[in-house]
Amino acid sequence: MVEFAATSRHSWAAQRDWPTSGTQPQVSEVGNLVLVVSDTEARSELMGYLITTANAHHEATGGVNPQWAEWYAGDLIGDVNRVLDADMNVDELAEWLIGADRRYREEGPEMSWPKAYASWLLAGPD
Repeated sequence: MVEFAATSRHSWAAQRDWPTSGTQPQVSEVGNLVLVVSDTEARSELMGYLITTANAHHEATGGVNPQWAEWYAGDLIGDVNRVLDADMNVDELAEWLIGADRRYREEGPEMSWPKAYASWLLAGPD
């Protein structure tokens, strides 16, 4: 089971190698998360993939599908790995999506589910 911390003070993007020009990316807060500014573009990209996948899933299944997480993960895996520069497999992403869904329902953040999920993906595992 994937566990989430209430507050994340790092992002996967912050762990990447940045140019050595002496300038570090700026940091901004989004809800309980602290994201580097370059994460904003990645978050928007991930939100777009999540919305596209949700629409395709709804068209394919009518929106009712007990294996929704596996369906989403199969559709999203390539894009998520590319955006995050990660190497997750479909099962790991499906497990993460189930945890994100549970977290979203429990916390009820004041943001759309695609924005919350994308922000949590960028925050990475704690």
